[in-house]
Amino acid sequence: MRVTHISVVGLFAFFFFLVIIFLGSYYLVNLILAVVATAYETQRRNVETALEEEKRELLSEKVVIFAYLLFLYFIFSWFINILYNGIDYFLISYLYSNYF
Repeated sequence: MRVTHISVVGLFAFFFFLVIIFLGSYYLVNLILAVVATAYETQRRNVETALEEEKRELLSEKVVIFAYLLFLYFIFSWFINILYNGIDYFLISYLYSNYF
């Protein structure tokens, strides 16, 4: 009679370790997928935060540029008004109108 490995160890041990191998590999695959999904989610949140910060910076730069252009518009409109109407009209209409 030839002795095999299964007959020495037992049929129960063979199926037990077979189940452990399949369930263990299933558990490890799920664990690895969960870690990868968590890493992707964290990276996505970091990218969204960076994009929102960049959007806020661009918006603040646009506001500053708009304010500067508005300031230049008023300065140049006053300058054109002085050139067109003369300095006396400018002094009377702009400077003294707030006090009357």
